[in-house]
Amino acid sequence: MVTKGDALSEIASIKQAVVDPYSLYSIALRHTPCSVEISDRVTAGGFQLVVPALVMASAGAMVSCGEGDCALPHPPNLTRQLSELLSTPSIEVIPLTAEAAQDLAVLYRAHVALRYVGDTVMAACNAALVARREHLPLVTTPRARYCYPAAASVPVQLIEI
Repeated sequence: MVTKGDALSEIASIKQAVVDPYSLYSIALRHTPCSVEISDRVTAGGFQLVVPALVMASAGAMVSCGEGDCALPHPPNLTRQLSELLSTPSIEVIPLTAEAAQDLAVLYRAHVALRYVGDTVMAACNAALVARREHLPLVTTPRARYCYPAAASVPVQLIEI
């Protein structure tokens, strides 16, 4: 895993990545230095975000970044910021196919067995599977770590922003 300290240099070296709900929320709000960098590159067309549909829905429902020590403002509704970000040509929204849903169910079931449940966990599982399938890094946040306990079976490079 690439941690926050190394994330800026890692982000600078790649042109495409998958996002999970927490990182999409952070990028849409330009919440951290890495989020600002990614948002600027996406807007300029120099970086492509791959956004699984479940990630988009889950991030849109979030009311905060979830980081306990965060003092930044969190809007009650992220629709405007997500719409602006997702309207750029550098965004690829990945629909959930029947085959992908079956793979997702298997991975999510493993999380349920560990008592990790909810829309963010399911969306993070979806993001991990897309990242594996597309051979792309997965951008995440420290808060999202709880979403990946059973994802070790899905080897992907995590970049924590």
